[in-house]
Amino acid sequence: MRAGIRRGINAAMECLTALAAFLVILPLILILVFLVTQGASAINLDFFTQLPKPVGEPGGGMANAIVGTLTLVGLASCLGLPLGILGGVYLAESRDRRLPWMIRFLADVLNGVPSIVIGIFAYTVVVLPITTADVFRRQTRWPHVI
Repeated sequence: MRAGIRRGINAAMECLTALAAFLVILPLILILVFLVTQGASAINLDFFTQLPKPVGEPGGGMANAIVGTLTLVGLASCLGLPLGILGGVYLAESRDRRLPWMIRFLADVLNGVPSIVIGIFAYTVVVLPITTADVFRRQTRWPHVI
């Protein structure tokens, strides 16, 4: 008797969970359908090869964004791939115990940190001191340069 009640409650809760998941996903599906139906006509070859137009003018494209993305990925690969490959070879071939252990530990720690946290840390350590120093330098040494 109790098993039947538990199965009934379990089935009801599974149905409510599925209904809640569907209700949460429904707005996303509607937004996606709206974007595809309204924006499909704008996707053509010019969209990928033309520069953006000023606000209010029809047309334009994303060529500069695509080229910028490819440039950024290429430069990051030129820096990151050799470092990663050489570091992996060093870790695989090294007979030392302390440094490879420390490198593995730090790599594991970095794998566990979200990229937004690393970005905010880098912004705080690198960008803010440069811009703050630049603002103070402009105010104290060259007040006529804005």
